[in-house]
Amino acid sequence: MPDSYVVQDNDCLSSIAHRRGFSWQTLWDAPDNADLKNLRKDPNVLCAGDVVVIPDKVLKKVDAAVENRHRFKRKGIPAKLHLRFLDAAGKPRKNLPYKLKVDGVLSSGETSGEGRVDVSIPPDAQCAQFTLTDSAGKVLDLYEFTLGQLNPVTTVSGLQQRLVNLGFNCRPVDGTFSPATRAAMNCFQRSMKLAETAAPDDATRQKLLERHGS
Repeated sequence: MPDSYVVQDNDCLSSIAHRRGFSWQTLWDAPDNADLKNLRKDPNVLCAGDVVVIPDKVLKKVDAAVENRHRFKRKGIPAKLHLRFLDAAGKPRKNLPYKLKVDGVLSSGETSGEGRVDVSIPPDAQCAQFTLTDSAGKVLDLYEFTLGQLNPVTTVSGLQQRLVNLGFNCRPVDGTFSPATRAAMNCFQRSMKLAETAAPDDATRQKLLERHGS
């Protein structure tokens, strides 16, 4: 019998699915979650209080030769972390060495020609620390991310999170549309050549989604 799960702070669909033994695609495409899918649009942007229906598991049978070795890969594992780094002029910070620590596990690499980093992470990862360096190993910037905590752009906290991530200071991120939040939003609107508004409008939210990437 299907079960219902109420989304908590720090949850995303990938972490919920991982704990319940599903891929996030299975939960996202389940008919019982159609209303949630239509509301949130993005599987990794849920809000505390949302309800995810957990369907019954279906036994899958696969024909395989007894004496051969077979490899099966579970869908949704690993999850993917996608980042892009731009300078103040909006140009990619390309070909820079980096170190990434996810829940204490360290890896390294180099940003792409477009300033992108695409890495595999556990579906239930909680935090990431990202360090950009020059070719000599000198630290240029240090970023810390909490994973699975991005709220929908239709909420004030989701608006604040995206503004902060894009470099527009509106702290604290507390879900209150404060004077600091409005000033940061207006600064973003000016930079995007949008009309400055007293409250978030659809054009501002859409541009935030485009610039932020989610």
